[in-house]
Amino acid sequence: TLKLLPLTEATSTVRASFKSMESACKVLTKFTPEGLLPMAMEVIDKHCIEAIEQNYAFGLSKDAAAILLVAVDGSKDEVAKNAERIEQILSENGGFDVLRAQSKEDEDKLWDVRRAISPSLMKFGTLKINEDVVVPRSRVPELVAKVEQIGKKHNTFVANFGHAGDGNIHVNFMCNREDADSIQTRPPLRKRSLSTLG
Repeated sequence: TLKLLPLTEATSTVRASFKSMESACKVLTKFTPEGLLPMAMEVIDKHCIEAIEQNYAFGLSKDAAAILLVAVDGSKDEVAKNAERIEQILSENGGFDVLRAQSKEDEDKLWDVRRAISPSLMKFGTLKINEDVVVPRSRVPELVAKVEQIGKKHNTFVANFGHAGDGNIHVNFMCNREDADSIQTRPPLRKRSLSTLG
């Protein structure tokens, strides 16, 4: 039997910056024990933050190595209570510049950072090689660190963002179509990104 669920009455989003990818991912384990089930948990690495700030100047902290976006849905009362608790948890576990949406307009502004990633990255190369790499969320920091090493080895700008809740990370290598050396690095970049964690 197919059961249709009603549309949720309300949504809210909390955004927080962290000084390390490790601390950003570690806080994700704090929600479920309190009965909190976010509808979305997105993580953005420092290279995405750098690219966004160069192109949009949202005022993101230069000290941020990662940003988390955590969204909840439900009734208005549930959303207000749960978003407030998520804000507290993020603040208590290394989060800073923590912002909780108070309106639909606020929420759109918080998500503007996520929407700005792809166009911002194109300023760092005319060709984007991207792969979705799925790892246990506890290993997301390790994945990001190893991808960064690959980028440095090939002198290529890298950026990672994605769905922190299920460990599905969009790995991006920015190359140039006109650069012969850049073209030659495409196959190894793709292969290495897919085999990063063995």
